[in-house]
Amino acid sequence: MSIGLAQLRGKRIATGVPGSGLLNVTRYCSLIAANTTLLEMDATKAYQDLENGTLDAAFFIGRPNTSMQQTLLNSDLKLISFAQADALVQKFPSLSKITFPRASTSIINDLLRADVTLLAATALLVSKDTLHPALAYLLLKAARTVHGGKDYFTPLRAFPNLNTDEFHISDESTRYFKSGRPFLQRYLPFWLASFIERRLLILLPFMALLIGLLQALPRMTAARIKNRLVVWYWEIKALEDEIWRTPQPTPD
Repeated sequence: MSIGLAQLRGKRIATGVPGSGLLNVTRYCSLIAANTTLLEMDATKAYQDLENGTLDAAFFIGRPNTSMQQTLLNSDLKLISFAQADALVQKFPSLSKITFPRASTSIINDLLRADVTLLAATALLVSKDTLHPALAYLLLKAARTVHGGKDYFTPLRAFPNLNTDEFHISDESTRYFKSGRPFLQRYLPFWLASFIERRLLILLPFMALLIGLLQALPRMTAARIKNRLVVWYWEIKALEDEIWRTPQPTPD
């Protein structure tokens, strides 16, 4: 079943619990109108109200393998396909168009009976600038463990990723996705790796300066000796010239 968003205006629509973000998605979809009733409620209550007819439509968000999504997909309720998905994605970059393939719910019973075009909202993992880098690596590892799986919409390890321009990408995130966790954190306990890394940050500049001095010291010593030899060389050269200029030099 494919409809345009204008067909939902004037209806009673559930938009998730307060603060869930579904209301923002609903606003993205331009459903706010004077004769549209938006109701904030949890998924269970929305499902019950759809079943008993007190709701006309509801927005749900989540992976298709969650218990609530499976309940919805195996019910008599109809999953709406967004006919204007391409235009919505172009207008709101934080949304993306996805396709729920035919028979994804049940191959034997051929449920769903047709491909359904859905909209997905981007979830962002953000933190303050004061977050310690070591904790950032732990959060990224946990995010990959939780969200790195695959389903009908995403291949394996597609999430998390760095595909956003809404926030500044931290150096730790860039380094993590390029080469994984820091070397020390792979083999040492977190507290010990963190301790060594903090000390290395302090010691590395001094070590670099010390190595530079050690490399320069032999050259400085050689230059000093060379300068002294040059002085003596000119003294000897001057004496030799004086000898050649004297017709009858004396032994003294």
